[in-house]
Amino acid sequence: MATKPADGDTPLLVSSAWLKEHLAEAAGVGNKLRILDVTWYSAKNGKDDFDRSHIPGALFFELMKDVENTPLFPRNLPPPEKFQEQVRSLGIDNDTHVVVYDNIPGKNGFFIGGRAFWMFKRFGHEKVSILDGGFAKWIADGNNTTSDTISVNKGNFTVNPNNNFIRSFDEVIPLLTNQMEQVVDGRSSAQFNNTAEGYVGGHMPNAYNVPFESLLDSSTGCMKSPEELRKVFADSGLNENKPVVTLCNGGVSSCSVMVAAMIAGFPQAAVYHGGWTEWKQKAAPEQIIQP
Repeated sequence: MATKPADGDTPLLVSSAWLKEHLAEAAGVGNKLRILDVTWYSAKNGKDDFDRSHIPGALFFELMKDVENTPLFPRNLPPPEKFQEQVRSLGIDNDTHVVVYDNIPGKNGFFIGGRAFWMFKRFGHEKVSILDGGFAKWIADGNNTTSDTISVNKGNFTVNPNNNFIRSFDEVIPLLTNQMEQVVDGRSSAQFNNTAEGYVGGHMPNAYNVPFESLLDSSTGCMKSPEELRKVFADSGLNENKPVVTLCNGGVSSCSVMVAAMIAGFPQAAVYHGGWTEWKQKAAPEQIIQP
């Protein structure tokens, strides 16, 4: 099974059953399909997990390779040419179908998986999907794993930055008044409402709070269905006919909120990359709501 966007192109999500059926296409001969383990932790090396066990045919993508973080952007993006260099080294062309997955416990494949999806979209790679449920679902469904690695020929992917998927501080400011795009805050309710202990919380004026975890189905280990996602967004007050801009603290979980909005059928979804970390440092006092 695959969850396709409204235009019917590359699916946003693929199931473990779909991936199992297409594994031969990622066996290293040609660049038709490439499976990437994108697991990243702030306190340890995600590649250690990959080296122990991963999906057959997968390669490891270093999410924070060549990234220079700053106080405003603690989860920054790499320079475009460095992203291109790494992607080419993984045997990826512009028409390669990339499937990303992560191994982060309890996030259903949509924490780092969503961030990697967004990075590929931001840098102009259209054919990218997330493995619904991540590595945990792959294992739960009884599929094989391996510690073997594959060799691939260098790809020819060329970066073509797509600004439709990213918003800057200056681009978000007008949304406070014109509301042409709905601001969706994916942080926890406690952070949004400034009740989290030891955390400087609050939110932007007119922002809608849709916590990232509310989009996940704990019973299946996957993302909620399109119908369920539409209800979550509607219950939060959002208009499904207007575009959305998502944010979190530093641009990770907001990417999965963006993906959920795409699955739900919003006409456009982008990420405010700086998120709350940048906003609370740059915004005027009246632009920071702290209940």
